[in-house]
Amino acid sequence: MKAVSQLVSSPHAVVLPPHDALKEGTRLGRFRIEGPPSRDWFAITYRARDMQTGSEIALKEYLPIHFAARQSDGTVLPLSAQHAGDFVWGRERFVAEAAAMSLVGRTPGLVSVLGTFELNGTAYMAMAARPGTTLADRLAREGLLSPVVVDRMLPSLLKGLERLHAGGLLHLDIRPASIILDARGQATLLECGSTRAAMATRAQAGPASRTPGYSALELFAGEQAGPSTDIYSLAATLYHCVTGTAPMAAVNRLMDNMVPASQAAAGGYPPGLLAGIDAGLALKAIDRPLTVATWRSRFAAAGHAKGVVTRNRRQVSRPLPEVRPATVIPSDAAGIPLPPAATDKLRHLGRTAILTVSLLVLATATAAVGGYALRQPTIERAAEERAQAEALQREAAEAAAREQAIAEERRQAAEAARREAHAKAEAEAEALRRYMARQSQATAEALRRMEEEAERQAREDKANAEAAARREAEEDWRFDSEAEKARKRAEEQARLEAEALRKTGDDKPRASHKPRAK
Repeated sequence: MKAVSQLVSSPHAVVLPPHDALKEGTRLGRFRIEGPPSRDWFAITYRARDMQTGSEIALKEYLPIHFAARQSDGTVLPLSAQHAGDFVWGRERFVAEAAAMSLVGRTPGLVSVLGTFELNGTAYMAMAARPGTTLADRLAREGLLSPVVVDRMLPSLLKGLERLHAGGLLHLDIRPASIILDARGQATLLECGSTRAAMATRAQAGPASRTPGYSALELFAGEQAGPSTDIYSLAATLYHCVTGTAPMAAVNRLMDNMVPASQAAAGGYPPGLLAGIDAGLALKAIDRPLTVATWRSRFAAAGHAKGVVTRNRRQVSRPLPEVRPATVIPSDAAGIPLPPAATDKLRHLGRTAILTVSLLVLATATAAVGGYALRQPTIERAAEERAQAEALQREAAEAAAREQAIAEERRQAAEAARREAHAKAEAEAEALRRYMARQSQATAEALRRMEEEAERQAREDKANAEAAARREAEEDWRFDSEAEKARKRAEEQARLEAEALRKTGDDKPRASHKPRAK
């Protein structure tokens, strides 16, 4: 059971309600639950055994406590009709993510998903057991890792993450608690967290589902995530391994500088490793390596350059074999909303830059016009300069109009997507309401039939009891009647016998008394 223990642990585990988790010994298809479960707000993970192969596995059950609860019969149902759309939406993503991970196959550095199935109104994901302990436990115990341990675990993590991206998936939940180290120091990434992150946004439970310091800035800002988002999280995890402390949260780095790994851990680790970590921790996504392959080469290149990190903003990555488009988290489900101050800062960065450039252009044009007018004070040149200024103003107005049109188009697209999602959720909720109504009607009909059957059986039992009582009374009456007749017959017989005996005595000849002779 130790082999599965780390797969059922969670840094956000909560105390289970008494009837929330399935009991030990419960059979779910070919799997049997063994050992106590662990859960967070999103799912319950059980230790289980595959009854066909006899192997130990980890079985994850989709049960988001914000949207659903287990019933007394073991089924999982939405908390209300309003939650039905969110529950079904998350279940479909859970199944799709598990199916995609199962297609990735057995890859070093990545937990193997054996399959997925739906039962009890929810969905389950079966994962292969991985022996070892979480990186979080190791860091809590040792503080930081030796260069040998980091060098041993890094290749498997890079390979697993690269294979995940090649399969069209993003992890979005890389942190020390989601990595397992075995006895040889080989590291394994646990299952993806993109569905959990999306559900956290829908449930407005984002802050409780994140570990500060390991999420990239684009997740906080609600922007589109990509492979570089996972690279940031893994780089943050490596930063913790070599410095002994978690990195500063990305939002806080907007206002304060973080000491880079090349300084915080200088002298204790290879310069190439520290430079690669710093490259992956670039605050802006465009400054990071775009793929794991590029990042891997950045480690090697930095090593040859004796720790000097060169940041190529136009870095072009080598395509991975059979790469499919990565799973993208939409803006409304990509992460956690920023605090108001940080959000305002992000929104005004671009606007301030555009306004500054426009003012510089206009100021430069104005100065040039004025100087030229002094040198050539002619009416024709002044008119030409005014025309140029007006042209600049028109271009600026047209640019602003184009930006406004693009923003309006995006707003309309987002509104259309929102309406479509709302309509779909309403349709799913209506379908669930109809299903539950049919189930309730069927249950009521079954109860009515049971009551009618019970009443019919009661009437039949009563009739049978009354008939039996009548038969018993009749039997008693017949017995008493026969006894009375027998008594009378016996009396009659006795009377006849007495009468006959009396007659016999009267008919007997009397003896003659003769005188005795002398």
